[in-house]
Parts: sequence; structure tokens; C-alpha cells
Amino acid sequence: MCITHINFQGYPIYSFFLVHYVILFIIIFVNIALFFY
Repeated sequence: MCITHINFQGYPIYSFFLVHYVILFIIIFVNIALFFY
């Protein structure tokens, strides 16, 4: 992930974890949707 290179300012670490959880949620949601489809 290229987002880790922005960590020099300090706060973008939170946005990195936020993006990580959003990606995990999308993957889980797609898996559940395909399972019930």
C-alpha cells in the first residue's frame, strides 16, 4: 500500500487503518453476497 508513505505527517495512519477496514468490509460483503446469490 502506498498510503503508508504519507505517515510522515502523523495523522494519516488513521486513514490507512480506515481504508484497510473498508477494504476488508467490502471483501467480506462481496463474499456474503456471492454466497447468498
